[in-house]
Amino acid sequence: MTAYAVPVNAEALLVAILRNAGISEAYAERIHSNLPFLLVERAGGPPRSSNNPGQAQTVDIQMSAWASSKGEAFTLFKDAEMTLIKSVRDGSNRQPQGVLTRISIPEPVYSPDEDVLVHGNPAPRYLSVAEIVVSP
Repeated sequence: MTAYAVPVNAEALLVAILRNAGISEAYAERIHSNLPFLLVERAGGPPRSSNNPGQAQTVDIQMSAWASSKGEAFTLFKDAEMTLIKSVRDGSNRQPQGVLTRISIPEPVYSPDEDVLVHGNPAPRYLSVAEIVVSP
């Protein structure tokens, strides 16, 4: 029987790392708007159905953190960022979904979200697009 490599679902990999570290607000898709909320979504890179699924892939991932206050959103974002960076150093980057081998996250930008309201005002949100390398 021939074994076939499956492309890495980068979003699911990052969410698994974050949740295993105790960041339960992490999701790979926006399923609700309860706050706080951390969304990890693919923003670029080769399609999941790439011709080389068994090889490392460089993927752009947008990470967005919403909360009831600007400070809480920033803290959630930075906690997630530090958790992912630390995972590459301490070995918790290996999950059933694959391995996070490298991550580079620019400083987040503050961008209130008009589609999610807090007391009638746009919800505080920080976001940034990270470049990551994942492998099976």
